[in-house]
Amino acid sequence: MHKPVLILGAGITGLALGYFLQQQGIDFIILEKDVRPGGHIRSFREGPYLIDVGPNSLQAQYPVVQQMVDELGLQGQQVFARTAASKRYILRGGKLHPLPMQPKDLIVSRLLSFRAKMQLLREPFVKPAREQAAESLAGFVRRRLGEEWLDYVVNPFIAGIFAGDPEQLHAASAFPMLYRLEQEYGSLLKGMKQMVKSKQNAGLARGQIFSFESGMQALPDALYARLHQQVMTEMSVSSIRCQAGSFEVGCRQGANSYNFTSQVLVSTLPAYALAELAEGDCAWIKPHLQAIVYPPVMVVFAAYPLDAIRRSLDGFGFLVPAKENLSFLGAIWSSSILPGRAPADQAAFTLFAGGMRHPEIATTNHQEWATRMLKEFEKIMDIHQPPVFTRQWYWKEAIPQYDLSYPAHVSAFQQLEQQFPGLYLAGNYRGGISVGNCLQAARQLAERIVGQIKG
Repeated sequence: MHKPVLILGAGITGLALGYFLQQQGIDFIILEKDVRPGGHIRSFREGPYLIDVGPNSLQAQYPVVQQMVDELGLQGQQVFARTAASKRYILRGGKLHPLPMQPKDLIVSRLLSFRAKMQLLREPFVKPAREQAAESLAGFVRRRLGEEWLDYVVNPFIAGIFAGDPEQLHAASAFPMLYRLEQEYGSLLKGMKQMVKSKQNAGLARGQIFSFESGMQALPDALYARLHQQVMTEMSVSSIRCQAGSFEVGCRQGANSYNFTSQVLVSTLPAYALAELAEGDCAWIKPHLQAIVYPPVMVVFAAYPLDAIRRSLDGFGFLVPAKENLSFLGAIWSSSILPGRAPADQAAFTLFAGGMRHPEIATTNHQEWATRMLKEFEKIMDIHQPPVFTRQWYWKEAIPQYDLSYPAHVSAFQQLEQQFPGLYLAGNYRGGISVGNCLQAARQLAERIVGQIKG
């Protein structure tokens, strides 16, 4: 079977790419090995509980996000984060401290010492480093803000975003905006102030955090419904052959074998999955794909009676610095942020563990680890009753790490695409890990493919 475009993988990047190509009248097929599309975006409804075991929410930081929601007819299902849930907490010394979001909050905050606060005031006078090509995020923060900001602000947030370790993440790759601010303005504070001013002058506001009445899976489900005739599920890719101007993909679906040919081949598979298929003239890319680390992550959903919780649920949740030596990375106060996650007389929480901090979770008893997590969580939250409902989920390979060797891998990916025009590597190991990043990258890639085919 021949199609102009073959897309491997029906995660959010593959589905979004197909959607944008469909809008431009480009014929394509998406091949997905699982029975359902959506990748790591998964939502479950069990009685009165709504559980997201992947991304819990989405922020409209790019116009394409809300545009897609509107075009798919999902705006009526959107549920937005409550205003009261804007407060973020950080654990220090066993107690929750709100993260200062305004200068006046920083003055009275007990999260950071007086010395750390003074370090922030000195940040505009720290000169940019001459050589940043191999600088870790931890090195970047130490240089500009000091050790305490790294330990009690950046470290927990990196755990919450990447499930990662700032000592191992490449600063310019994982957080390119910070790198640009230093290069363009010589200071993070000056750069952020200018960014806020520019957005205000342009009439732009920070995108709201939202999800859907049935959870985040509503988005890939709506895309799948739109593309249903062009998505083949339970289709496992067994081989890829790259030739000048054409690509051949071998697949199996049950006992049946299929061969597809195309002039454009897009892999949105995880790096480790694509590595298994890199053979022949493409085999040299295998070590670069295998080097992208995806640490394990365990998700625990727990619900408690409201009258068993002795602290106010006035925020988004909290994150745990590595220095606190706990078994989990943080907790989202799910029912405080979005409606419909638990009965009205209960509160639901989503806890995360593992990542680069605790990769040993892969070889331990998950039930025992979950029990330990909940005991630590209950102590922090001053909860004196066991949960009335719990569920857990385990991702063997979760979030790709943009580590110190990442720039070399990106260069190799670009070299492969130049070697085989029409071949594109996409997914959350390139261009950002968030759902918004993936949607934006998919639209940009669609524009390139349309230009190639129609040009």
